Amino acid sequence: MPEKLSESERKQLENLQTELNDKVLEYGRQEYIVKQIEKELEEERQLAKDLTEEITELQEKYESYVQDLYNKYGDVAIDLDSGDILDPRET
Repeated sequence: MPEKLSESERKQLENLQTELNDKVLEYGRQEYIVKQIEKELEEERQLAKDLTEEITELQEKYESYVQDLYNKYGDVAIDLDSGDILDPRET
């Protein structure tokens, strides 16, 4: 006749199995969360890259426009509030 586990051995085995199953499920949830965070991080990195490109483009447009104004008016100061062109020696 085969031996039988004691009640405490059976209970210990059952508890360990339950604990192991719980940890596997917890690990799966955590992996899902990590993947979601990685996806969001990649989206944020792409957004930052796009914004950097837009900033570079705007800087180039600004510098080009300033150069156009310099070519038109020379080395002057401009009051941005009024649009007045000022002689830099008078400012």
